[in-house]
Amino acid sequence: MQKLAENAAIIVVEDSDVIRKIIVQIVKKIGVTDVREAIDGSDAWKQITERAPDLILSDWHMAPVDGYKLLRRVKGDEATKEIPFFMITTENDLKLVNQAKEAGTNVFLHKPFSADELKLKLQNYLVF
Repeated sequence: MQKLAENAAIIVVEDSDVIRKIIVQIVKKIGVTDVREAIDGSDAWKQITERAPDLILSDWHMAPVDGYKLLRRVKGDEATKEIPFFMITTENDLKLVNQAKEAGTNVFLHKPFSADELKLKLQNYLVF
């Protein structure tokens, strides 16, 4: 796995304005400056196809296009399949979690999570 530079582009996909802003704030505090926001999988896909990010942080449960559908779309597309995908979720159903792992999720981050926990997960993909 190749590590990304600190100036990597990250997209945060979250339907809750409050949670999305918190995640963006944490990522920026870590030192990432190119952080984009999307309100659901459809909005994210549009942005991803316009300018692919280096890493995706996505909530699972959103409408109309949820994180799992976005994951399948990203990992099923030749141009985007190598982008690391972090699934942020409250999901505890082992069958669904395994389904997402099989679809290509790189990292699961369970809500609620701390800034330190997110930083630790990102350190495997970013150079600090």
